[in-house]
Amino acid sequence: MLSFALAGTAWAQGGSQQTVSTKATTHTTISAPLTQLSRSSQSVTTPVDGVQDGIYEIQNRGGNGTTESRGYMVYAPQQEGEHKNRLQIAGCKLNGYTSSEYSYTRQDDGTYESNIYGYWYLYTSANNNRYIFSLYYQDGKVLFLNKDESFAAVVETPHSITIEQSTYKSAYKQIKLDGTTDYLSNSVGWRKTGFPMRWNSNTSDDAAPHSFETPTKTQELPQGLLDAAKQKIQEYESTALNQKKEEVTNWVNSFKGKVGYPKETVYETLTAELATANTFAEIDAAKKKFCESTDVNLPISGKAYKIKAHFTDGSEQALYWDGSAIKNGSNSAENADVFVCRQVNQKYFFTNNFGKYLIWFDSGDGNKSLDVKGAIDTYDATHNDWTLGRATVAKEGGIIQAGTTNETFFGLLQMQAADKSGRNQYYLAARKDGEFIAGNHLDKWYDGSDNSARSFVFHFEEVSYPNAADLKSIEGDAINIGDATHIATFSAPFATDVPEGVKAYYVKADGVAADVAKVTAVGGNTIPANQGVLLTGKKAGTVTMLPATTAGTELTDNQLGHSAGAAKDLATEQTPFYILTKVGNKVGFFLGDTSKNTTLGMNKAYLKGNANSQAIRLVLDDVTTGVEETLTDAAAQLPVYDLSGRRAMQPLKKGIYIQGGKKFIVK
Repeated sequence: MLSFALAGTAWAQGGSQQTVSTKATTHTTISAPLTQLSRSSQSVTTPVDGVQDGIYEIQNRGGNGTTESRGYMVYAPQQEGEHKNRLQIAGCKLNGYTSSEYSYTRQDDGTYESNIYGYWYLYTSANNNRYIFSLYYQDGKVLFLNKDESFAAVVETPHSITIEQSTYKSAYKQIKLDGTTDYLSNSVGWRKTGFPMRWNSNTSDDAAPHSFETPTKTQELPQGLLDAAKQKIQEYESTALNQKKEEVTNWVNSFKGKVGYPKETVYETLTAELATANTFAEIDAAKKKFCESTDVNLPISGKAYKIKAHFTDGSEQALYWDGSAIKNGSNSAENADVFVCRQVNQKYFFTNNFGKYLIWFDSGDGNKSLDVKGAIDTYDATHNDWTLGRATVAKEGGIIQAGTTNETFFGLLQMQAADKSGRNQYYLAARKDGEFIAGNHLDKWYDGSDNSARSFVFHFEEVSYPNAADLKSIEGDAINIGDATHIATFSAPFATDVPEGVKAYYVKADGVAADVAKVTAVGGNTIPANQGVLLTGKKAGTVTMLPATTAGTELTDNQLGHSAGAAKDLATEQTPFYILTKVGNKVGFFLGDTSKNTTLGMNKAYLKGNANSQAIRLVLDDVTTGVEETLTDAAAQLPVYDLSGRRAMQPLKKGIYIQGGKKFIVK
């Protein structure tokens, strides 16, 4: 637990003073000017906001013109009901209201209605955090400017604030609640029956301008008020800073490792800065620096993503293939919105579950777009390679909605690729009606609403996709493919490269005999799209199959069927099918049982055979010695079922049974 030492504060007071008693509490009347008050034990340099500690009236300057005031910020302790403890505007003279309709009246001599206080103390703690508390003081309770739901309120719990130059009127200040995006804003209603002041959490553009005015009227300073406030602040800071650090740490950790968010080195910097932060402002600055970092994680080769356009209202729509073109929005087709990534020469390309390669495009401009469908069938480095980076507000053209900052784009990427000519790099920009648009070269679009909203920023959400093969041990001697010790089947709707340490094979039509299938090596290093293959290796494990940059050599008369792009019901096959599996202690291709589940998972392969054998042996070239009996023995271990589909137990009684998809009779 961090501890924070607060320097003791003594008060040097000029002039005479007298003690007076009221029903509320005992006060000390200061007859000297307020400017003579100083903190003798803790020197205060002029703060960056230019407002020294002291007693002020705080005027709301949100009206028209540079001098008009909407009234003074006041606390009304006699207010009951839902607005109790919330702030009001006193002396409001807007909208033609009569004097009886004002909020609480501030007299010309600087006094207020009975028990209405508009006097505030601005205080800087030893940790340089700033606080505003009311001079209204009763029963030993100090009341601080804070938040109650969305309303500005005075409560017993402190909360530090930051005073900034007003975005709306540069001559004045705006007040921000530290650790939030909340700025003190105007009151929604101005009369006694109206709403109190609020905190606005949109942008600093919505912050109301305020001025800190030294009262012209001698004010009361309650005895012990500062000491009580200091004690509250000390208790608050001893726990609140650590709580804030923990909140920030937990929040940023929720994005760790995700695409679009800062890299590990940026996390390390943030951790170091949080450890030494002694103020909320320092915590906020560290967090802001983290959120604005351009050193972010980018997509990883072999991973699959949903690419979602992020619009100004916070909604997101995923890119997807609708059967004829790339759109953005909702879709019902499985995996239509999934894109598999491959990094090539510091750039990235994306292919989908339909074997389409994503390009830059404008849905309605064939002059700029290589294809207005947004995708092509084969890889083309000029048009398929994307430059990705952290989305920023820096632009040379286009429109970015007012108030948008780099923090707005935290976790989002921008995508650039070549137009039809190949000479110009455009930012991909989605429109909320599902289409894609473009203006001029390098335009960025982030504006609009409803279906006309436009966005050049994208959220990459990692998802699972079966572009991997799980190599498992070849047990028994039913598979004899060179020096391979592990095997798997694979297929994909796009061409893939064979990983290092792995070999790929297919089975020719003339390579399948009664119970033997001869495998042939795939030519080159690329497996064509929509082709079933066998993958072999010398060790167990999952291998990721990366999208290829070439189409690969055609596998003529390949007898390995596939489930590329979608799971497949093999019961619809016209020929007997064999599945790579393990029966007993044998691994091999066994005849599929049509009486059971015949669905083959997506992106796998199976063998098309004949009905004369319960199992098919796999060999390379003419290597068949010593394996003639292995699969016959293994097939004998397949489960046996009666005609009703119930598994039969040994010894079998007389009747007709099914084993390995074949009927036989026991007499």
